[in-house]
Amino acid sequence: MPFPRGTASDSAPFNMRPLTTPMTTSARRRALTMLATCPNGRTVANMLAHGFTNAMLDGLERDGLVTLQLGTVRTGTRRISVVWVAITDNGRKVVAVQS
Repeated sequence: MPFPRGTASDSAPFNMRPLTTPMTTSARRRALTMLATCPNGRTVANMLAHGFTNAMLDGLERDGLVTLQLGTVRTGTRRISVVWVAITDNGRKVVAVQS
């Protein structure tokens, strides 16, 4: 059965905004500013502890402003899997324009 017009059948995903005009709300701006101060990025757990949501972080990644990367952290003798969030060059440009 074909997809209705305006959904997955179009050449571009229907829920993506163009990179030239990323939506920057105050929460997104605050997240990008926090990430800009950390050269290695932060963990998703740390960002969640600061009040950001998974949906917002996913949106930042979808817009090309941050990257998400799986990694490990050593705590004592244990290693745990974490997801790192790091700002991209496009994210740094958005922070610079908004400042």
